[in-house]
Amino acid sequence: MLTRMLAVMTLILTLTNSARGESLDEGIAAYQRGDYPQAQELFLSLAGRGDARAQLYLGYLHFHGQGVAEDNGRALGYFAAAADQGDADAQYQLGYMYVFGFTPLAPASARQLGIQWSLRAATQGNADARVMLSHLLREEGLLPTRLALLQGDG
Repeated sequence: MLTRMLAVMTLILTLTNSARGESLDEGIAAYQRGDYPQAQELFLSLAGRGDARAQLYLGYLHFHGQGVAEDNGRALGYFAAAADQGDADAQYQLGYMYVFGFTPLAPASARQLGIQWSLRAATQGNADARVMLSHLLREEGLLPTRLALLQGDG
């Protein structure tokens, strides 16, 4: 009886994960072909269940005004939700929004937060974050010790 119950539970989990993957893939495909309403519908369902990639793509839709009104506040919220789950692309996007003033925070505070998020993304190998940080190093003369302090390692 226990073996049968475990087999049924495994099947349910496999089907659920498979459906999630298909829906995310379908959402990304819709996004890439410019069918933003379809993409948003698929992403909203997944994001409501905590899917970080779906949250990332909803952030893109709102940041760029693709199929929805441009809304930096909503974009920030979606990027933050995905970034908190460790999504490096969302961490970069969040860092970008803070560094370049797309948030209501004071510029100095926003920039510091942006650098922190960008460091997290760069640590995971996000190339865009690494490029942005290298530009900030040159522009602001940020030394590695200053970066360590901003990251919280100092």
